[in-house]
Amino acid sequence: MTQLGADQVINRTYVREGFAANVFIAWYQWQQEGSRQTHSPLVCLPASGWVTDRTDEVRLSTSAGDLSVNRLAIRAEGQRGAMLYWYQNRRGTVTGEWAEKFQLIEGAVRDRRTDGAFVRVFIPLTDQSQTGSAESIAQALYPSLREYLPW
Repeated sequence: MTQLGADQVINRTYVREGFAANVFIAWYQWQQEGSRQTHSPLVCLPASGWVTDRTDEVRLSTSAGDLSVNRLAIRAEGQRGAMLYWYQNRRGTVTGEWAEKFQLIEGAVRDRRTDGAFVRVFIPLTDQSQTGSAESIAQALYPSLREYLPW
C-alpha cells in the first residue's frame, strides 16, 4: 500500500454465517516523518466520510496477557460499524497516538529501531450485540501477533 508507506500489509475479511469481520495490519520496518509512519483512524476516518459516534479504551484479556485497545462506534451513509485498533511495536502495545510516537522516538534512540505496526479490527453492525465480536477477534489475534511481529 503505497499510500500508507507500509512495508507489509495484511487486509483480510472473514465471513461466517452472515457475519463479517475485517482485520487490517500495516507493518513498518522503518518509520520516519511523513508518509512512512502509522497514522490514526481519527484522522483518516473523517476524510473517508465516517463519523465517530463514540470512542473509548477497553482492556481485553488474552492468553498472551492484557491488551488495551481503542474502541470506536462509527457510521457513514446508513452504515454502522465497530472498530478496535492499537499500535504494536518492540516495546509493547499502546492505544494513544502520542504514546506511540514517544515509543517510536525511544526505540530510535535506545535500539536504533523504529519498526512497528498498526492493527485494526472492523465489523459492520446490524445490532449492538455484535460489538463483542470485534473484541473476541482481537483477543484471538493478539497472541499470534506477538509471535510474528518483532517484540
